[in-house]
Amino acid sequence: MHNGPTLAHLAPHPSPNTTANELKFFKIFEAGYLPSVGDWGNEYASTKFDSFKIQLPSDIESGLYVLRTELITLHGNMTDLKDSRVKGQVQIYPHCFNHEITGGGTVVPEGVTFPGVYKADDAGLIFSPYMSYATPSRAAGIERNKYVNPISTRQHGLQLTFFYKPHQGHRNTLASTTYLSVLAQK
Repeated sequence: MHNGPTLAHLAPHPSPNTTANELKFFKIFEAGYLPSVGDWGNEYASTKFDSFKIQLPSDIESGLYVLRTELITLHGNMTDLKDSRVKGQVQIYPHCFNHEITGGGTVVPEGVTFPGVYKADDAGLIFSPYMSYATPSRAAGIERNKYVNPISTRQHGLQLTFFYKPHQGHRNTLASTTYLSVLAQK
């Protein structure tokens, strides 16, 4: 059981000299607990379909970006966990890709830098199976859900498919010019 959300963020990549800690990320996708299927975002992606399709907002400014996808497992931070060896240990599995967006949009939402986005006591990182869940949203940097696309909604823009499949070496591979493949470490 690795209950937790799947998230995706974008950050403009202004120059080759920009360091990872200078990138300003804004959230474009989140899937926390999905009551319609009775599962969590990362479990749903890895066990039901091996993928999530998300679509970039069509109004994002053209240019070079870093795409950061995350699987967050919450079981180590359950409020009622008795095992002190793992209590308070949320596991975050980020994957980053350089990507060019071409669409003619003009919007670059305000972003935040990693690390430092999440705090150990954030409501979205403290988990108990007996309470309702809200994904961590501090990284949005903008009004909630403006750039977060529901799984079932199709919008104009570049569509990305994230595949979560186990494989040797844990390498991330580019599937084609419009589809990225993100492989989970199992």
